[in-house]
Amino acid sequence: MWDTHAFNNSVTWLREKVYLPVVNGLVMRNRPLTFVLFIGILIGSFALMGSGKVAFTFFPNLDDDAVFIELEMPAGSSKEVVQSKLQLIENAIWEVNEEYSDDRADGEQVVRFVEQILGPLESQGKLKVTFLGGEVRGVSSFELNNAFREKAPPIADARSLVYGVGATTAAFGKPIEFSLKSRDIEQLRAAKDELKAGMQQIPDIKDISDSDRVGAKELYVNLLPKADLLGLSISDVMNQVRSGFFGIEAQRIQRGDKEVKIWVRYDEEERSTISQLQNMRIRTPSGGAYPLEEIATLEFKESALSIQHLDGQREIRVDANIADLSVSAPAVIAGITSDLINPILEKYSEVSYSLEGQNRNSLKIGEAAQTVGPIILLLMLALIVLNFNSFSQMLIVFSIFPFALIGVIWGHWLQNTALSIFSIIGTIALIGVFVNNSLVLISTLNDKLKAGTAFREAMTATLRSRFRPILLTTITTVAGLAPLIFGNSIGSQFLKGPAIAIAYGLSFGIFNVLILLPALLLTFNKFRVFSYNLFHKVKASPEQVEPAVRQLKHLVTE
Repeated sequence: MWDTHAFNNSVTWLREKVYLPVVNGLVMRNRPLTFVLFIGILIGSFALMGSGKVAFTFFPNLDDDAVFIELEMPAGSSKEVVQSKLQLIENAIWEVNEEYSDDRADGEQVVRFVEQILGPLESQGKLKVTFLGGEVRGVSSFELNNAFREKAPPIADARSLVYGVGATTAAFGKPIEFSLKSRDIEQLRAAKDELKAGMQQIPDIKDISDSDRVGAKELYVNLLPKADLLGLSISDVMNQVRSGFFGIEAQRIQRGDKEVKIWVRYDEEERSTISQLQNMRIRTPSGGAYPLEEIATLEFKESALSIQHLDGQREIRVDANIADLSVSAPAVIAGITSDLINPILEKYSEVSYSLEGQNRNSLKIGEAAQTVGPIILLLMLALIVLNFNSFSQMLIVFSIFPFALIGVIWGHWLQNTALSIFSIIGTIALIGVFVNNSLVLISTLNDKLKAGTAFREAMTATLRSRFRPILLTTITTVAGLAPLIFGNSIGSQFLKGPAIAIAYGLSFGIFNVLILLPALLLTFNKFRVFSYNLFHKVKASPEQVEPAVRQLKHLVTE
């Protein structure tokens, strides 16, 4: 019981000795200073974000409990070569594990185990690194990945080497991903090479790779004009080459319940070198025979391991990861677009591009919001107008919405967390809470005005009566969101952005509702009095011009 009285007394003391004197000094007597303070803090918040101290990324950088290190060697590399390179990286992983685990008081290993996975192609492989749970690990997977990269020896001949592909975040796509498209494969590959070379010079990104997978070298047969004169087509020549080197089925013999196929082809010693292929005799429709080198040229070329198309054109994707959690992916993409992509497109006129990966997924969410958002906004406007029967009070409520961003931005800075799409969703929910608190406060003020209370006395009484419920609602909501903000499990990390937005937004938002909103209501009241006196040539009291009082008089008149 003593604790209850102590808490009640502390809230009462806070209201009477701190809050109401501040309201009397700022709201009642010095409203311009109030507006300057709030607008200054809002501008400072945007400046904090613009300085790069609060990064914006499309999707949250989750601290995964398992990550992949993907390696691709040149086409034709044996699995033994891939295994040996993966083993070098694994050795570095265990060295890093010792460095981080030796300082732990609980004796737990930061890296629980490492699994080698080969394939799907013989030249590809990956390591799956499973960490100690995020709640007790004490170090982020992002930091560990950077340590693996620094400790592992360079693999100069690797076709692609990507560290730290999150087991969970992979579903979002890469934070930086460009899709280059063209019908001219030569221009497309040249553009891809220049883009990758330029991205290599940007310190804010890492693990740059592309989807232009090159397979083993292939031998191309190009017919000479002589072949056409002899009546040979490319299919005639290639059928004979295939029959001689791969073989042709000549007969099938039944032996008991089994069928034996008889194939005819050159002896192994006669089909093992390029010169033997060049000397192979190609028969013509007239019955003659000529060496292959007399009717065709042979050329080695690298084949495409996979061919991708997008919008009816050949596509090559170039992607990368961010180098640090404080780096803003949209800012990096904007820099690459202006400094690299645009000059490349001017040079290669047949090439176009689009943004993929996380940017594409975020655009899908944005498109959905553009469809639903206006409808929700109109519903909110309608509810407020119907509740107050006043457009001006609706505008007052909506005017404090931008100030909700103050707590959101500073909260992400204090938590060292990048703003993301999920944070924006949390901000939308925060605005809903603002609307609720504002509706209750203005409704209370209107009720007191209808009861005949003078405007300033009604405002003071409203703020005194609403202080406790708004304060307690804020405290309980923030306390309920604390486990999500400070938790490190994968489930809590998905909701960390919205939790920060709501909790810190409400923490600062209490000043928006209890100080800024009353200041706006008083300012609008002054404006109404001035307008009424100007147009009606009659001096009106602050109470008479309020929508609630005017509505009440209208009802009484009827």
